[in-house]
Amino acid sequence: KNLKGMGVQEFNLIAQDTTDYGGDLHDGTTIEKLFRALAKIPGDHWFRLMYAYPLRFSDELIEIMASSPNFCRYVDIPFQHISDRILQSMHRGSNGTYIRRLVERLRAGVPKIAIRSTFIVGYRGETDREFAELARFFEETSLERVGVFRYSPEPGTAAEALLDQVPDPVKRQRYDRLMTLQQKISLKKNRDRIGTKVRVLVEGPDWGRTEWDAPEIDGKIRLKGKPTRGRFAEAVVDGASEYDLTGWIGQ
Repeated sequence: KNLKGMGVQEFNLIAQDTTDYGGDLHDGTTIEKLFRALAKIPGDHWFRLMYAYPLRFSDELIEIMASSPNFCRYVDIPFQHISDRILQSMHRGSNGTYIRRLVERLRAGVPKIAIRSTFIVGYRGETDREFAELARFFEETSLERVGVFRYSPEPGTAAEALLDQVPDPVKRQRYDRLMTLQQKISLKKNRDRIGTKVRVLVEGPDWGRTEWDAPEIDGKIRLKGKPTRGRFAEAVVDGASEYDLTGWIGQ
């Protein structure tokens, strides 16, 4: 409430595992209770959920995001992979079936939601078949925002001791294939927005972000007209590239 009184327009809620918020307090505090309290704060602003682990993503959390106009139709969930074996080796606690079902639940519960996720290629022992399964997952789900990283061993982690290191050229090849695939998906989704009206938080003299774009990691919308920095505005989208949009203010 204090930050809102200072003029803050967007709140990005992020932790090492946001969906486990309150778990260390042992007093009944949960992310769902926090979200219900945030939803009661009056005014015009955005709440954005970042780095929410998939395992504890409840139906109640989805319902709150869908019912409050101040929650962005956006969520950042680090899936990391889709292969059951690799997910188990990573100690993610979920399997490929659960992840696919969560994507379905989110899209059914929050219409027009943008799902951001991150994935790792070249994890130790990743086979051609497991990588192909990940590429099919990209094609089948067409996630709106994706980051891909090449695996590198971290000292002190369990994965450091695993055998079957994937050669660096193979990691690069797999990375390039997924990024090329995601660029095509992102371009199609952006082009589908041409002609639509979107709400924008103006952050510069000629640019802003939609609710589907987190600061620094997602795209922007280049604005024509007379945008006012620090304010929300309505823009009509008239152009699209792989990651960014263009649009008019005031039409």
